[in-house]
Amino acid sequence: MARKPKKTTAAEIAVPKTVTVHCGVEGGLMLRSFTMHDDGDGGEPRAIATGVLTLAYGSNPDLDAAFIAAWLNQNADSDVVKNGLVSVLSEGNS
Repeated sequence: MARKPKKTTAAEIAVPKTVTVHCGVEGGLMLRSFTMHDDGDGGEPRAIATGVLTLAYGSNPDLDAAFIAAWLNQNADSDVVKNGLVSVLSEGNS
């Protein structure tokens, strides 16, 4: 009788902790990610900065993969992302 293949859980999938990011903007960029928070008084939700990272022009190794993924997601419609001026070059596992 054949064994059933073991199911892989999300926790077992290797997710890179760091990435190398290319910045094609001369002078570099400051990246900020945000989280929306509700106003406790029933007002409009507001964006709170949750992280800041500075990219130098060229290759930027060993950057936090979760931050870069969040930033790219939040800025998918920006010109720097659409035109490839900020892009992930390679993934690490450190």
